[in-house]
Amino acid sequence: MNGNVIDATDRFSERTERQKTTPLDALRRTARVAPADRATLASRLGELAARLNPDRPKNAARSWFENAWQGDRWAKRKRYVVLPGESAPDPQDEGAYVASGVDWAVLAEQAAAALHAGTGPIVEADRARAIRDLLRGTAFVPAILPLPVEGDGGAALIATYADRVSRVVERGSDVRRLWSVLRSAPFGTVIRTDEAAEEGDPALAKAALAADAIEPKDDHSLAMGWRTRFTTEPSSVRSNWSEPTIFLGLRAHTREARMFIVPEDFVDELPPNNDGDVGADERVLEWLIHRGFATGRSFEDLPEIQYSAETGTGWRPFRYEILQLVMLTARPKADGSPGLWVDAMASDLAHYHPVLPTFDAARAEIGKGWLWNFIGQTITSGVDYSYWSSYEYVDWPTWNERYMPGGAMPLGAASGLVESTGEELTDASGWLDDVANAELQELLFGRQDGVRFIPEIAIARGLPVPVDPATVAGALLGNLSAPEEDRVSERLLAKARARADAGLSYHEAVVAHHRKLIDAMLPD
Repeated sequence: MNGNVIDATDRFSERTERQKTTPLDALRRTARVAPADRATLASRLGELAARLNPDRPKNAARSWFENAWQGDRWAKRKRYVVLPGESAPDPQDEGAYVASGVDWAVLAEQAAAALHAGTGPIVEADRARAIRDLLRGTAFVPAILPLPVEGDGGAALIATYADRVSRVVERGSDVRRLWSVLRSAPFGTVIRTDEAAEEGDPALAKAALAADAIEPKDDHSLAMGWRTRFTTEPSSVRSNWSEPTIFLGLRAHTREARMFIVPEDFVDELPPNNDGDVGADERVLEWLIHRGFATGRSFEDLPEIQYSAETGTGWRPFRYEILQLVMLTARPKADGSPGLWVDAMASDLAHYHPVLPTFDAARAEIGKGWLWNFIGQTITSGVDYSYWSSYEYVDWPTWNERYMPGGAMPLGAASGLVESTGEELTDASGWLDDVANAELQELLFGRQDGVRFIPEIAIARGLPVPVDPATVAGALLGNLSAPEEDRVSERLLAKARARADAGLSYHEAVVAHHRKLIDAMLPD
């Protein structure tokens, strides 16, 4: 918050900009890359150089060295880049390849930048994917499991689907014209708690407030009376508000761990604390010290106590899921026409969701927005790792009746401390019609053990689809038979219309406002 202005850029985009460890970060922090991975990187960099300049691949590689090190290391090029057709050094020879992760990261960035020139979020996403492809199968990015050979043309069907939905959005809305306006006269959105600067021009003020209908606000914002406005303030000028987004669902990755159970009534063992700012994790720490399980604010190992119902505490197995949010966005392609962009983003709001499929089934009863609300709830408590060095506190929201069916904690749910692995899923993204994007095709069609897709979009149950119904692609095709108002195409179209109508009206009001100022220079 800056004064009385709050950045109201797209909430989903906030999550893509969160601070997290990327594969490139991990590579950069690695002092000595494994020998086999060094050989893989050198070979793949050579392939990229040949792809960029088939006739003179050395020239492509040399440009990376010039940009990174002013060419100083070119004499040792084969320690970094092995071109196709060249004999590769033995990776077991310690001096055959450079070991430093920093050096490999620098070259990876240079190669990705050469492969995808330009600026903007699409270019950045393409570069990030190019780096992931370069690292694929190494210690930094897992290999993509090969998909079954398809005989039904599922990938081609999804590509056709992407084309049709894009056309529906383009023909049924003025969003392409809006994107064209934003390229030459950008504006964004903010939430203001004061009167708008445009109040001197009622028409302009009214047009600015049109943004309030297209930007969702949480209950706190509504209670405070904050309203969203269009603005040309440089700090708020982003165009992502103009790109309609649909939350498709969750991709859940199951993990096996164990949890040190904290009793539901643990607070009853502690003296009262009237400080309203003390969180549940602080009180749990008090309880651990009270029980003698921890001796102070810094501890590493909880005692090896087997859970028992009598004591209500101790270790027991815990199956949880790490979640990825799968989003579908209509955004401009290079020629300005709408395309469908897919994002699979690791959720930063809750990491240790218990595996509770019964809550999936209850989704229809609770409402279409339940999955998003479920993520937004405080299932995992943010902890200060200055003293929670080895564990993460999982706090089941017993105060919310939605998560306490019949007033009881559901079977499999619990609150306690999980041994933190620090695992982070790799984001994936790309154009829905990009059949050559292996990473995206695995996201759409892959069905790995321990991975399931939980759709938020409406699915016509009982009707067959020509792909695995439990995948993202299966959900998209199953949505085609849903009621018209629940179809992805119609929902995207409605959002595109709302954004285009509101944005273009604001731009026209800004033009009219300045035309009046110009006309006033020579009054009648």
